[in-house]
Amino acid sequence: MMCERSRDAAPPMLAWEIRPDFVRQQTTLTDAMAQDAQSFPSWYEQRHGYLPFPWQAALAGRVAAEDWPEALTPPTGSGKTAVIDVWLWARLQGLRVPRRLVYVIDRRLVVDGVTEYAKALAAGLEADQQPTVVSMRGGMTIEEDWLSDPLRLAVIISTVDQVCSRLLFSGYGISPQAASIHAGLLGNDALFVVDEVHLVRPLLQTLASVAAQRGNVLPLPWRVLPMSATWAGANTHGLSDADWAHPVLSRRIKVGKPALLIKLAADADRARTLTDEALRLRQEGAGVVAVVCNRVDRARGVRAPAKPWRSGTPHRPHPSLRQGSADRRVPPEDGRRQPGPPHAALRRGDADHRGGSGPGHGRPGDRMRAAVRPAPALRPSQPPGRTGERARGDRLPDAGE
Repeated sequence: MMCERSRDAAPPMLAWEIRPDFVRQQTTLTDAMAQDAQSFPSWYEQRHGYLPFPWQAALAGRVAAEDWPEALTPPTGSGKTAVIDVWLWARLQGLRVPRRLVYVIDRRLVVDGVTEYAKALAAGLEADQQPTVVSMRGGMTIEEDWLSDPLRLAVIISTVDQVCSRLLFSGYGISPQAASIHAGLLGNDALFVVDEVHLVRPLLQTLASVAAQRGNVLPLPWRVLPMSATWAGANTHGLSDADWAHPVLSRRIKVGKPALLIKLAADADRARTLTDEALRLRQEGAGVVAVVCNRVDRARGVRAPAKPWRSGTPHRPHPSLRQGSADRRVPPEDGRRQPGPPHAALRRGDADHRGGSGPGHGRPGDRMRAAVRPAPALRPSQPPGRTGERARGDRLPDAGE
């Protein structure tokens, strides 16, 4: 005997909405996520020797709960590079995060620094847990091991042009036959972390376009996580009260950062003014004075009048700038290395004089150690015929030579 249901009767509830075992499963999953998030501080401490900052641990909790923020907003100096730790920890915990992390920053030196950080982090893991760490920037040979095994974890640190060109099937030095491989791996199962995103808005627009074209057809995760202290949005992740009270982080973010604006006439000698201000700061007790110029000729103009009060003893360049050559530094006039008054030693940057076909090739320039450094975007073009050649000589010619 059949009984017809009334038209006004409520429709039957779906089975999964009322099954007790489903409720238990959901509760168990939530508890597992919370337990995973609690393991991040100890995991981090085992690799660094100290606990993460509160905002870093909180980010791990959000990732474990699949509550991704719209952007990360901690300021410079608060450990933003630890986003690599959060991603790697989440992958090793079996959480659903992309297999490849693409860390994008449009500064060559920062690419090198983040690469060193990622390699050191990977070296502390078991061999079967270590991700491939790849650095992609102009002026270097780019490794392609990450392409041979799409299932292996990979951390890719790149400038904007290098990674974006590959994502759009037009990578520098990439054959048409291999272009689809690069685009396929970067366009699927990847987390793009874009640092200083306020400086690369076109990249963010490109990634948004790629996300729209991907749609929801492909099941592999793909996500963009901007990082900028100036990002305005409701669902951001930044510093909390615990961070402001942290004994280490609070000192960084509360330290005084005085700025002095000096107004000059249109015909003023800017190089001389910069030199005088640098000398004044040094005489007032500043240990290191850096003068940043956006023109190479102005940087040389600062160096020329600075020579009478420099010691001739150059500051040792950072290891990431020496490119493995510990002795390629400015030779002191007296052949000795002694502490002394401030100096403005100049040296060609090996990293920018190595040949390459990537973006930025053709605009390497003069790096200035210790006191003077021209802005990267305004360095002079590399002379033709120098591709793949190490720069000869350690010093720039004096002004007027």
